[in-house]
Amino acid sequence: MSKKHYAVVVNNTVIREEIAGFETPVDELPRDEAGALLRRPLTVDENFPEGYDDDFDTLAWVYDIEAESVHRRYKVAPRDIEGVAARLKTRIDTIRDQMLANGFTYDGHRYQADAASMTRINTNAIKAMQAQANAVEFSLAWIDADNQSVTLDASTMIGLNDAASVFSDNIIKQARAHKDAIIALANADDAQGLRAYVIAFS
Repeated sequence: MSKKHYAVVVNNTVIREEIAGFETPVDELPRDEAGALLRRPLTVDENFPEGYDDDFDTLAWVYDIEAESVHRRYKVAPRDIEGVAARLKTRIDTIRDQMLANGFTYDGHRYQADAASMTRINTNAIKAMQAQANAVEFSLAWIDADNQSVTLDASTMIGLNDAASVFSDNIIKQARAHKDAIIALANADDAQGLRAYVIAFS
């Protein structure tokens, strides 16, 4: 009688393989030159339970590799609180960075406010202020977020810097407030509060 070959899968990731119940650590399994496991891809055609959310839950099953079927289902279990909080904080960072990259509108044009753009805006605003103080003409051709060339004089360059600072500070403060709320829920072991938490920026 041939031995059965199973894979233990958590959230579609193989954590180990078993043959007739004898476990083989996943790091000891045969791999190709690129480091991929030498086995056929897993194709689990089962719907996740109602209410399952990958950010908050783990779901494990044992997969029969030869038969290509689920052999035994495990119960959905909540992720640990700190793990959930970390995932939510990472999502906040991603949304924050995307909003800064998408930028803001000033004087009819859209400008980015990521770290590199903010440094360039601030540097040129200082040059514009110096030019004004010395009664020297200032003019700069700027490529906006929509790849349009915009000519900025000293006043508009300084105004752009002010607008960028207000926009950037607002997004960063909102992100910080979201993280503080996540930390408070995690410290209170409020799993339901974390699950229900909505990350929204205005």
